[in-house]
Amino acid sequence: MNPFRTKRDEREKDRASEKRVREKSDLVRMVEEEAKRRKERRLPYELQWRLNANFLLGNQHCDINIHRMTVENYKPLYEYMSGEVFNRIAPIMETRLAHLSTAGYELTVLPAEENSEDLLKADGAARLLARFQQSKEYASAFSRALGLCEQTGNGFLLCFWDEKQKRVGLTALSPYEVLPEDFGNETVEDRPSMILEQIKSAKEVNDLYGCQLEGEPVSGYQIGARAGVGGFGYEGASSSFEIAVKDQAVLLHTYMEKPGRRWPYGRLLITAGDQLLYEGVLPGGEYPLVQLKSKEVSGQFYGKSVIEDLIPLQRCYNGIQNRINDFINRSTCGQLLVEDGSVDADDLNEKGLVPGEPILYRRGSQLPKILEEPPLSEMASAQCRQLAEDMEYVAGVSGLMASGTLPGGVTSGAAINTLRGIDTVRLAVFAENIRKGIRNWGRLLLHLYRLGLPEQGRVTDEEGKTVCFRRDLNSDRVGFQKENRLLEREEEKKARYIEALQLGLFSDSQGILPEDAKKRALRRLLGREEAGESEEERQSANAQNENEAFRRGEIPRLLPLDDHRLHLREHRLYALQKPFRKLYEEDPERAQVFLDHIQAHEQALQKGEKYER
Repeated sequence: MNPFRTKRDEREKDRASEKRVREKSDLVRMVEEEAKRRKERRLPYELQWRLNANFLLGNQHCDINIHRMTVENYKPLYEYMSGEVFNRIAPIMETRLAHLSTAGYELTVLPAEENSEDLLKADGAARLLARFQQSKEYASAFSRALGLCEQTGNGFLLCFWDEKQKRVGLTALSPYEVLPEDFGNETVEDRPSMILEQIKSAKEVNDLYGCQLEGEPVSGYQIGARAGVGGFGYEGASSSFEIAVKDQAVLLHTYMEKPGRRWPYGRLLITAGDQLLYEGVLPGGEYPLVQLKSKEVSGQFYGKSVIEDLIPLQRCYNGIQNRINDFINRSTCGQLLVEDGSVDADDLNEKGLVPGEPILYRRGSQLPKILEEPPLSEMASAQCRQLAEDMEYVAGVSGLMASGTLPGGVTSGAAINTLRGIDTVRLAVFAENIRKGIRNWGRLLLHLYRLGLPEQGRVTDEEGKTVCFRRDLNSDRVGFQKENRLLEREEEKKARYIEALQLGLFSDSQGILPEDAKKRALRRLLGREEAGESEEERQSANAQNENEAFRRGEIPRLLPLDDHRLHLREHRLYALQKPFRKLYEEDPERAQVFLDHIQAHEQALQKGEKYER
């Protein structure tokens, strides 16, 4: 205890403490009120997402009530009317997901300039991206984000620095959890501020932030079941997307404000309940959030799902199919035409036409007879087929892509290839929107690693081997290893490869196909695992690994198992490239080390020191 401390000092300290408590309380109130305001403004978008989810699950007898601002179910006009659901949206979306997931999202990093240092940095950053994209964490987050993107038109990837593991973490967020300040601009970067609203268990939040929050019931969404489908004496159930309550939970709000005049480094606030859990600057001065869009809408933050365009067609399709079922029910069960008072109407309505049971009618009245129905019009069936084709067209797929069904009259191979090309090009537009988001995620990942790692830090794999150093992460020229695969099908590439083999383009001057060319052809046509890997390929791969190791600063050494002929070929190819020639001009001593290695292979080959297979 300080003996010189006065009561005035204690009062000033108490007042300062009370002021800080009020400031924290004001911050919490500001975040809560702002989140509530943004949710109210986002409600029209949210209702559309809920409607999309219901139609995808099979609950298709529902619509948005614009007066009550909710999604409500409705029943058929009359009890006898069939109310089945003939869900064509689900298989169409599954087909889209299957093709979109193979569009090619493998990232790489391009060097800023064509010099050895930039090439080395770009190579290290590319290895980091490749390693992360091969992880289960990325596969799970990307799969969920892609599914949300197709269902709602939007998927989000949230990156964060894990201080304990010294690595970047990744999780997928739904659009229900993202609250932008306004909905007018198209990108996340243009938002003055963002709020993330997540439903977390109280125990999870307490363990993470070291607080003592009491859990309470919190409303969210989940898949449930509802009755109502069926008709004609039958009532079934279907899955539905509905509001549900999660017990012992809290609403975790993350308020992010980008750098400006008032907050030069940005601002980050995390609140839950009535407590301020964290207050600080925005890490790196940019949002750790990336948005994936299925279909971009000009001037709108949220994207659009193709399900929105499919809903009117699906409603019409269900209506026609159910009316056809009603017609078949009347035709097969029979409909009696009776004179008024000639039969017991109540008994007839209760039992119907029981097989083998006599029908009693009043003496002197007209004989009951079956009402003859006119034949079913072909127009109904034709309309159903047309609606099915229209839904496939709207979704960017076709019967050929979904089930291999060819349109009538199409038999030639050229016409089939043309149709396949049209299908993939239309779907490739959606894939390009998603690839744009994945490219932004790659830039964000490198940015967070630069912020989180120490000056001489490095990234290692599970075995402790170095993947890259922090100094390698200076290039943000993130791109893709390959073009959109939907623009060029793998079958077409294989067909051209076979044609080139038949033309003898890979044969030598005597017309003989070399063994390495045969092996490459098998790998191209059958895959690496089925074709296997020859010793020549392994030797070439080892030589290429030595080239990469030299670029990272390591000195390659000869091994007794080296095939000097193959190593010389790979090393010479590397030395003839532009980066090595630049290295020879900038750092001739280091380049000479590699040239000495090549000379050592030449001398060993001249002496006959070759590994015997």
